[in-house]
Amino acid sequence: MDPAEGSSLQSALELQGAMLGRHEQELSSTRHSVDNLSAQFAGLVERLDRLTLSGFASAPSTVGPSPLSSEPRVNNPPTYAGEPKSCKSFLIQCEVVFSLQSRTYASETSKVAYVISLLTGRAREWGTAVWESQAKCCFEFESFKDEMIKTFDQSVFGKEASRLLASIQQGRRSVADYSVEFRTLAATSGWNAEALVARFLEGLNDAFKDELYAREVPDRLDDLISLALRLDARRELRRRARMRTEPVASTPLAPSSDESEPMQVDRLRLTAKEKQRRLLEGLCLYCAAQGHHAQSCPVKQSRPPQRILDVGNSLVMPGIVDCHVHVNEPGRTSWEGYWTATRAAAAGGVTTIVDMPLNSIPPTTTLRNFHEKLRAATGQCFVDTAFWGGVIPGNKLELRPMVQAGVAGFKCFMIHSGVEEFPHVTDADLHAAMKQLQGTGSVLLFHAEQEIQLPVSEKEDRHEYFTFLRSRPDIMELEAIRTVTQLCLKYQYVMMRPVKKKKSTTFNYLLTVSADYEEMRVRILCKEPAQLCHLDNQKGSLIPGHDADLVIWDPEKEFTVNEDTIHHKNKLTPYLGLALRGKVKATIVRGKVVYSHGSFSSQPLGKHLFIQHNTLATL
Repeated sequence: MDPAEGSSLQSALELQGAMLGRHEQELSSTRHSVDNLSAQFAGLVERLDRLTLSGFASAPSTVGPSPLSSEPRVNNPPTYAGEPKSCKSFLIQCEVVFSLQSRTYASETSKVAYVISLLTGRAREWGTAVWESQAKCCFEFESFKDEMIKTFDQSVFGKEASRLLASIQQGRRSVADYSVEFRTLAATSGWNAEALVARFLEGLNDAFKDELYAREVPDRLDDLISLALRLDARRELRRRARMRTEPVASTPLAPSSDESEPMQVDRLRLTAKEKQRRLLEGLCLYCAAQGHHAQSCPVKQSRPPQRILDVGNSLVMPGIVDCHVHVNEPGRTSWEGYWTATRAAAAGGVTTIVDMPLNSIPPTTTLRNFHEKLRAATGQCFVDTAFWGGVIPGNKLELRPMVQAGVAGFKCFMIHSGVEEFPHVTDADLHAAMKQLQGTGSVLLFHAEQEIQLPVSEKEDRHEYFTFLRSRPDIMELEAIRTVTQLCLKYQYVMMRPVKKKKSTTFNYLLTVSADYEEMRVRILCKEPAQLCHLDNQKGSLIPGHDADLVIWDPEKEFTVNEDTIHHKNKLTPYLGLALRGKVKATIVRGKVVYSHGSFSSQPLGKHLFIQHNTLATL
């Protein structure tokens, strides 16, 4: 190797070594500087924690955490202007920030300053005054929170929450929105678990209850709300699917095939002249408005499919309300059942029935039994159905929960009912029941016969009708009425209807057929039964806001009773072969044709009716 080249290489290595040495010194100096800066930063944080702020700037969270910190970034809560019902929720959101960023808000004053920085309006005016006064609460967040709650919070609790909870309804809200408000009120209402479950069910929409009762209703509120949310989501999916695929009905006076086929009578087919006018003027062919076409008409999209029924000269009156029906299901379906009983009702112009509590097994004497009856009836009813509860010895504590669940009222027997599972009540049982029902607005019906000791002759022929009549003399009914009258006076009940004088008996009343016969028929068959069952806000009258329950019939049309015209399960009747006058042509329930000329809708379209009584807030 050339000596000159070796000397040059050695010089280059020495120069590189010197440069590396300088770099090492610079790195060491940089590390020392970083350590000093970290120490200074930690000292500044410690000093800031000890300082008393003389004024407040922007919230510390706007600066963000230190690059050396591993705390998550958290969005600021919405500002608070002093709304009474939002106070606690605002403070809870602030506490969440403090929990997630505990290093940033390690001191009490930093927490207070953060909250004050998010105040606006009258809340900021209050916060500014508190801060400037340097009150003790400025240095303790819990004290500051207590003062803020004392000043602004007006959350409902206790009796007020209980009162609101007693009247809450789902309305047009989703189940999710309804359950949020329900849980909020329930948290401070003091109601027990069973009462909360019953009240949540009562507040749901009737159509939703029908679907819910088809399943096993959970006993726990959390499980019930969870099930209701799932069902509501499924209903929404089905509703959207129907909106995409639902055809418009066109066959008049035929039974409805599903629940999406209401009767409409207010929109007729356009004449050729009117259609031409709307086309020339650029109007919508559906609603005659400007700015859109029939395909995108908002009125058309918001309305269900329409039908027009031409009933000719037939008589149209409100659907009949039958408030005394023994369906006997579950338990005694060999006698009758909801499918056959409600089809028979529809064929007879009855649009609403109220099922009696006895003869089913189990009877409707407890909340659990009521739910079991609802499950048996779900999907079986061609007309709308409400339910009576039963009063028997020992079930007084079941009455309030059944009122909350929506029974129409209660029935009791003062003599043997004829079935063992529904025993008759004593005077003591009646007093206990009346105490429970007082203030609820619920009605109590009596089978008004009271047992008395009667001499029985062995010579009497048991097969004679008059033997039966002599076994139930008038004195039995009179004794029962006397007992009930005294009971009503004590508990401030009223008789429904008022007692008539002797000359105003039903017999004389019906013999006096006058010009107002049609009005009297509607009152006796529709209005007054609906009033008795607390259904007169939706049934029994043809007025705006009521259900479109109609019976279309010919009062002069004659027909002969035969087994084909009887839709009950048991067709044995003394009317077989008789010619009767007055024939039902069609029955409509809530705008849907459920019966027409001997044919029924393809599926049951009736729903369960749950009565909203004036229940007391405390249970």
